[in-house]
Amino acid sequence: MGIHYINYSRMGDGVIEADKPECLLYVPTENGVKLVGVEYIISVDEWVDAGHADDGTDNPTVFGQTFEGPMDGHGPGEPRHFDKHVWLWHANPAGMFAQFNPAIK
Repeated sequence: MGIHYINYSRMGDGVIEADKPECLLYVPTENGVKLVGVEYIISVDEWVDAGHADDGTDNPTVFGQTFEGPMDGHGPGEPRHFDKHVWLWHANPAGMFAQFNPAIK
C-alpha cells in the first residue's frame, strides 16, 4: 500500500469530501517519494453517530464506490474504520479502487 500520510485534521468530522482525502499514499523512489494515490477514511463511531449501520450493510461511498470495512485500526491509536483507496497516479492492475496495488513494491 505504500507510505500513508494521514491528515488527522480531516478526520473526526463524519464527512467524506472527494477533494479532501484524509490520507495521501506515497511510494519511495531513488529521488524521494512519489504520490501514487489517496485514501478516504471514516471511523465507525463517526459513521454510526451520523445515523448509519456499522455492520457492513450501509458503508460510506465516494465516486460511487463502496468503502471497505468496517475494519480494526492498522496501527496504534487508529480507530475501527471504513476506508477506500484510489490509485490515481500509479496504475493498479487490480483496479483504480482496489484495496491493494500489486504493482507497488
